[in-house]
Amino acid sequence: MFETLEEEKKYIMNGDLLCNDVKRQIGMLLLDERVQRRLALSALSDKIGIPPYKIELIEMARRKFHWQAVAELLRFYGKKIELRLIDVE
Repeated sequence: MFETLEEEKKYIMNGDLLCNDVKRQIGMLLLDERVQRRLALSALSDKIGIPPYKIELIEMARRKFHWQAVAELLRFYGKKIELRLIDVE
């Protein structure tokens, strides 16, 4: 698939950057939702049974992204994720 190791590294790095960007956007949207609802991290944790540190890791897009916790947050907020392609300027 790749002719050189350099091509493979570039492809992988770009994929990692894309993945991190998607996680960051999801985290920011979930944080915005919590702030709009005026929910403290501890109160949200108590309501949905997810430890506060996991919620914070998602909202800040740090380290491992806990997709099951993302799904639970979406259920709690009554939201879903919708992806769109937009033109690059």
